[in-house]
Amino acid sequence: MNRLATLIAVAALGAGATWCDAEVVKLQTFIDAGQEVSVSTGVFEDTGSEAIGVGLFNFDTVTEELSWTIVHTGKLMDGIETGAGVFGPASPGANAAQVFDLDLGILKQGSIDLSALDGSRSNDLLANKWYVNIKSDAHPDGEIRGQIFVATEFKPVVVPEPLTLSLLVMSSAVVVPGYRRRRRGA
Repeated sequence: MNRLATLIAVAALGAGATWCDAEVVKLQTFIDAGQEVSVSTGVFEDTGSEAIGVGLFNFDTVTEELSWTIVHTGKLMDGIETGAGVFGPASPGANAAQVFDLDLGILKQGSIDLSALDGSRSNDLLANKWYVNIKSDAHPDGEIRGQIFVATEFKPVVVPEPLTLSLLVMSSAVVVPGYRRRRRGA
């Protein structure tokens, strides 16, 4: 009878649990001078800078948290870095407003909750409409830039929703001790 009650409790917990396919989308960028777009003319305008950079991003589709690690060759910049940010929505070759700031320095790491921002930002991000722009005193509108693209070579990771995961852990804590007692007694 005790096993039946445990089984019913586990089934009840499982019935309330739903699998929410939290997908962590991987994105990436390559940052260089050739992707800069002139503010005055609106066309590609290579700044001639030898600096380059790369960025890797993770976007959780359930929590809408975007995290990133970006590095660039600051020593090769034409000037001193004065600003950096993520801009959008814009296709390659177009300019847009700044979405959020990035830290100064050759290593930029952080995260942001996109649901706290105005508008449908996650749709723009996943449509490859955001870019990284790093500015310097020599190029105040931007010295190096890189469009952020969904990384197609990465496979998304499906993660259970936090509530579902906690229910599964709780149900195993109820079932496993009962299973061990029954085996020892046999």
